[in-house]
Formats: sequence, structure tokens, C-alpha cells
Amino acid sequence: MSWGTVQIGTVCEIVSGATPRTSKPEYWNGEVKWVTPKDLSNLREKHISDTPRKITRQGLNSCAAKMLPPQSVLLSCRAPIGLVAINTEPVCTNQGFKSLVPKANQVDPNYLYWWLLTNREYLDGLGRGATFKEISKSIIQEIDIPLPHRNGKPDLNVQKRIAAILDKADAIRRKLQQSLRLSDDFLRSVFLDMFGDPEGNGWEIKTIEDVLAPRKGAIRTGPFGSNLLHSEFVDEGIAVLGIDNAVQNKFAPGKPRFITEEKYQSLKHYTVYPGDVLITIMGTCGRCAIVPEDIPTAINTKHLCCISLDRKKCLPEFLHSYFLLHPMAKSYLGQTAKGAIMDGLSGGVIKRMPIPEVPMSLQKQYAKLVKNRTALVDRLTNQLAESEDLFSSLQQRAFRGEL
Repeated sequence: MSWGTVQIGTVCEIVSGATPRTSKPEYWNGEVKWVTPKDLSNLREKHISDTPRKITRQGLNSCAAKMLPPQSVLLSCRAPIGLVAINTEPVCTNQGFKSLVPKANQVDPNYLYWWLLTNREYLDGLGRGATFKEISKSIIQEIDIPLPHRNGKPDLNVQKRIAAILDKADAIRRKLQQSLRLSDDFLRSVFLDMFGDPEGNGWEIKTIEDVLAPRKGAIRTGPFGSNLLHSEFVDEGIAVLGIDNAVQNKFAPGKPRFITEEKYQSLKHYTVYPGDVLITIMGTCGRCAIVPEDIPTAINTKHLCCISLDRKKCLPEFLHSYFLLHPMAKSYLGQTAKGAIMDGLSGGVIKRMPIPEVPMSLQKQYAKLVKNRTALVDRLTNQLAESEDLFSSLQQRAFRGEL
């Protein structure tokens, strides 16, 4: 066996798409499946078998679109470049595609699919155009792809074996991604089942102010204006937490921001403590995170509201999920996060937010579930990172003839 390169145009027919006139109702809502790049953006698998929009035979005949046989490789050529799928049913596409119909015994569609996905950045670089980039039919025809050969002919068996290896690695990666999504759905479902009906459970409605730690400054936004200037940030010292630490709805590393120990002494009442709940109050409002136990000494910026709780009344795990999931909190934040230029909240608005007085036994039960779920998510996230690395390595090796 040997490896060589061939131009796509020698092993595939390149088929363009088109759109029938939208002003002609007789061209639409027919039986012909019609693919757009948006359909592939939403696709979470390799194959596409159906489309949200369909056209009639009359519509198909009215434009330059052509039917693609099953096992064609659909390649978006603009907005964006490089989305790929294989159709399992006859379809046509709009003008955002240059689809590849493999010639018999030349190239395996699954092999071609993986090569295109692996080289999406390269394909994007081939785009031309002033308003938006597009790769033309002539450019695609001349793209060189590596193919294994045997006795002077393309070796389909090796192509299929390479595609099968990548399929299996991709399946592992996708299952881990799905597990993470399911864990989010599970937590949301459990929370709403336990706490979604305060009235039905006879729980009294309090406010966030009622569950604050019994001390001054238990709810606080960071220093405003001249109290903390950008020019006062230094390369190391006391950390200053910002939106980026909470915007993922979990505490995450953000941009390094520090003040000196001397400056900290004048801003000490803004100190953030383990177990505090942070909520973003400017721009992207309503994202939140729980401050971890191992946080070093830190304060928060004016873009965050920091809440220290009376943990005999409210646990941070409950409040965190309450902000993100409970219809009462989401409605309140949606109505109050208003600003002239961008959405904004204030400590006062957060303080007045209604919150049900949920029994502590239920909160503890939920907090335990959150802890277990967090450990599971951490394991899945690590496994996903490893599978992504493995998959990337396999992709690179596959087309160098190393598999």
C-alpha cells in the first residue's frame, strides 16, 4: 500500500445548490428535502436524513438545485465554511453548499467526511470574497486530499478502516458530551421537582435580605469609581474577582487582577468568603457562582454582587440553583434587570428578590446531590478532555498513514 494525493474533482462530482423563489408559495412545503447550513449547525451527528424546510418538485425544477443521492458529502461553502454531513436520504441544498458525490470505487464518503472536518481551518482559509468568504466550485475541485492506494488504485478498505476508527473515537466523545448535558437536565429536573411549587408546599415567601448572614455588608457590590481605579491593578497581590469568574455559572479562573496589600486594607469590607454566592449585575446579568473553599484572599469588582448567607436559613447550593432555575427568580431578574444602555442590577434589587422559605432538611438533601453531581461532572469533564486529545491525535495520524 502507498499514499498519494488526488484532487477532489477527480474522485467526486461537485454539486451546487440553489433556492427557489420564496415569493412563490407553490415552490414550498413540498416533499423534497432541502438542506441549509443552519441545519448542519444544529446537527449533532454525522448523518442527516430530514430537513425542517422542504420544497416542491416544481420548486426544484425552477432553480439550479440538484438532487443528491444518499451517501453524498454535504460541504457548506459559505456562512460558515466547513460544515459537513452525509445524507442518508435523497436531498438537495441551498446555494450555501458545494456537495461532493463520490465516484464509484474512488473515495469512501466517511473517509472524505473526516478529512474535510479535520481540515476545516484549511478550508476556511481558501474562502474568497469582500462581503463574506466563500469557496468556489473550482477551488474545491483542485483541493488535494491524501488517499491510500494499492496496485495503483484507491484502497477503499483502508479508507473505510480509518473512518471506522474515527467513528468509534467520535462516538466516545459524543457520549461523554451527552452525559454532561444529561447531568444538567437531571439537576434542573430534581430542583424543580423539589422546590418548583412553593405555594403548593405551603412555604412562606421571604426575601434574599431575610436569609443574609447577620452582619453588616452581608450583601455587597464591589468598589465603584475612584475607590478602585484600573491604574491601581498590579501583577500580583490580593485577587479581584470579576464577571469572568462567574459567567459560566460556576466559579472559574478568570483574568488575573490584583491589588496591593495596602490597597486591600482600604477595601477590606469587600472581601469575598468561601461559600459566598456571586451574581453578575452588569452586562450579562444573573450568572452566578459559589465561591470555593480554597479561595485565597480576594475582593469582587463592581460588576458582581457578593452574598454571604445565614446558613441556618439558606445554603449556597440552593440559592445558586434558585437564581438559575426557579421560575420565580428568573421572572424577577427578567423584570428588574433593565438599563438605558445595557442590563443592570443592584445590590438593593437582589436584596428584595422573593425567595421561598424552604425547610433546611430539603436544602441539605439537595446540597448533597449537588456535591455528588459536581464530582461526577468533574470526572466526565476530565474524561472528555482526554477523549478530545485522543480524537485530535487520531485525526492527525489518520491522514498521515499512521493508523
